Amino acid sequence: MIRLNHEENRIELSINNSKAFIYLNLGGSLQELSLQGKTIIANNSSTYKDTYSSSVLFPFAGRVENGAYTFNDKYHQLYCNDDKFNNALHGLIYDKKFTLIKQIEKENSASVVILYEETKRIEGYPFLYKITLEYTLTNDTLNLKISVKNTDNITFPFFLGWHPYFESTHIDNSILDIKSDKKITYNDRLSVVGIVENDIKFPLKIAENEFDNCFFLTSNLVKLTTPNYKILLKSDAEKAYLHIYTPPHRKSIALEPQTGISNNFNSKISLQTLAPKNEFSTNFTIIKDE
Repeated sequence: MIRLNHEENRIELSINNSKAFIYLNLGGSLQELSLQGKTIIANNSSTYKDTYSSSVLFPFAGRVENGAYTFNDKYHQLYCNDDKFNNALHGLIYDKKFTLIKQIEKENSASVVILYEETKRIEGYPFLYKITLEYTLTNDTLNLKISVKNTDNITFPFFLGWHPYFESTHIDNSILDIKSDKKITYNDRLSVVGIVENDIKFPLKIAENEFDNCFFLTSNLVKLTTPNYKILLKSDAEKAYLHIYTPPHRKSIALEPQTGISNNFNSKISLQTLAPKNEFSTNFTIIKDE
């Protein structure tokens, strides 16, 4: 079933005992998810501007240091929304209003397609594009397909990410399992300074560990086991990365799948480009394991 709440610009998808709530005016973000009656993502819409909870990240995830970069020998200066460290943070569409363009109801799934189109050449990223987000809910999965189309006559740089926070009644007793050979090191401004071998052994009980790290994945499947549920987080990206963040309140963990790494507008490591009229798509999937 699909319902549209016009007053809150919110879409509700429901299948049996599973529900998803998507907020059009919060960058088309998924602000609540329950699968088979278990809360996987809690509603964080009231703190969205500070947490970027479940925001779709384009044209970059993480930070662009000082908001400055050069592409094709042209200097660009982005607005720095990271006041503490003077960086550009989490892309340009997290606060955009999306439009519902398609809805599909089937016996075992409900899907919506929403759209944002950039038609103005904004300072710092003077490129034109369309972003479509397709959310599909089944009884035990939520799939997000992100598609980018270059509607411009010039090539632009980009990569994609997603910023969901997974709820847990006891995050310290939760277990995280990833396959990774490398991780990123940062300076005190949280800017990337290097890539080193991953010395953290997974699976790992989160316990008192604090994370704000990005890992190079050797498997596109991430496993999270909490006292309430088990999930798999899957990416179909050819090269997959995962940023892990534990907020101070210790009630959730952010597992952020990405197709590139922070500040790659400068380092060029994992940076993608999209030629005029071309498209790129990737899928991120949450699967309830038990």
